[in-house]
Amino acid sequence: MKKQIAELKSKLGLVKREITSLRDRERQEYEIRRNASPSFRAYEAAKAAHLRSLQQQEGQLRKVSGRLKIIERIRRDIERAFTFGTVVPTRRLP
Repeated sequence: MKKQIAELKSKLGLVKREITSLRDRERQEYEIRRNASPSFRAYEAAKAAHLRSLQQQEGQLRKVSGRLKIIERIRRDIERAFTFGTVVPTRRLP
């Protein structure tokens, strides 16, 4: 009985190794076919261009939001300076 179990375990190990090698080979073949296809290359190029475009838009939004914060701060300073009854030194105004 123990002999049969050991024999089955060894056969199982061989089958597992064969399955693993077949799976790896199929995965490699799939990658080769996928990368060789012109439509895949076009898709990857379009995807990369889209990501670059999004990054540029985010950069522009950060710049604009920074400028808006500065403008809002200056506007508040000016309003505070010219509010009735407030005394603010003029050298502090931009």
